[in-house]
Amino acid sequence: MWESIDALMKAAEQGDAKAQTELAYRYRDGNGVNQDYKKANEWYEKAAKLYKKDAEQGGADAQYNLGECYSNFHDVEEKYENAFEWYKKAAQQGYAAAQYQLGCCYKSGLGVNQDDENAFEWYKKAAAQGYAHAQFSLGKLYARGRGVKLDNEKAFEWYKKAAQQGLNVAQKALGKCYDEGRGVELNHEKAIEWRKKYTQTGSFYVQFNLFYQAIRNNNTEAVLKFINNGENLNKGFKVSKYTPLMVAALYDSKEVAELLIEHGAEVNEPIVLENGSYYYPLSAAAEWNAKKVAEVLLQHGAELDTDDVYDDGFPGLLPIDYAIQNNSKDVVELFLAHDYKIYNLRIWEKEIDEESDEEEWELVGVDPIAYAEEHNFTELAELLKKHLKKS
Repeated sequence: MWESIDALMKAAEQGDAKAQTELAYRYRDGNGVNQDYKKANEWYEKAAKLYKKDAEQGGADAQYNLGECYSNFHDVEEKYENAFEWYKKAAQQGYAAAQYQLGCCYKSGLGVNQDDENAFEWYKKAAAQGYAHAQFSLGKLYARGRGVKLDNEKAFEWYKKAAQQGLNVAQKALGKCYDEGRGVELNHEKAIEWRKKYTQTGSFYVQFNLFYQAIRNNNTEAVLKFINNGENLNKGFKVSKYTPLMVAALYDSKEVAELLIEHGAEVNEPIVLENGSYYYPLSAAAEWNAKKVAEVLLQHGAELDTDDVYDDGFPGLLPIDYAIQNNSKDVVELFLAHDYKIYNLRIWEKEIDEESDEEEWELVGVDPIAYAEEHNFTELAELLKKHLKKS
């Protein structure tokens, strides 16, 4: 809607309530501007004044937006009570987004006593109107048996409806259902498919990060502007943690990858994942079957034998391990063309400690062909058989 922060600020200053609300969000989260809760509150307050007149006259859209303003105030007493009041007015008029937010209020006890059954009823109303966030939240209630009898099949159904609309958290949940056979027949290929969609859809933050979007769209002209403005090419994005080069791998944006490397992006510069392991650009290309970017990385010195080691030196996964486990046949074929020798496949295996009853993960070596066959990666299995027969 607004091409730049300057355009957004101009619209807000001219009295556009939606622009004022958006600018308040950005000050609250530090998205495109320096985080400033005081300024966020000021813009929420300005927007609330504009919405209130229409809200008091019964306008559902204004009632909902007024509820949003109240709920997002920082360190303001009774903000949730006020938000709940206006969400409820809009929800009773059938406003789907307000029905969803009202469900959230009941689920978390914000501005009202906590009540899972009421949360379920309001999520259900919004979900029936096709509101993706409500569909996902309804699925979670079914999966956990909160406010309704536990039902994994119904949880799967609602996750799927939300995932098909592009809601990334639902895509992640759907992939997990397929991976664990929860509410649906176990299917590793579909699990990978939905997990990839989840990562490529991106969080709310990355959807509105213009540098990220420029890389995603392989827009070299826009990326060059960000580079010239001093963007750090070896620092991970907020939330996703991926470096720009890894984002290029995620979308197989070859021209952008070449541009980033030309201007200083390091092909062997890792990020540290939540589990403490290092993760390299070539690992990202392998995981997402980004053959074009993988080729660029190899041409510029990316190392095939770089372990994604842990801070304590404990070995992790190799790029080839990511490729095989994610059925990235094109990248495996590329690695083999570079005379890479595959001996075994490293995977993480979960075990339950008998004494503590806690989950433990162990890195083990398995037969890559057997793994591919077990997971129905038919073409990849045939490729590996031909390679191992030659070697």
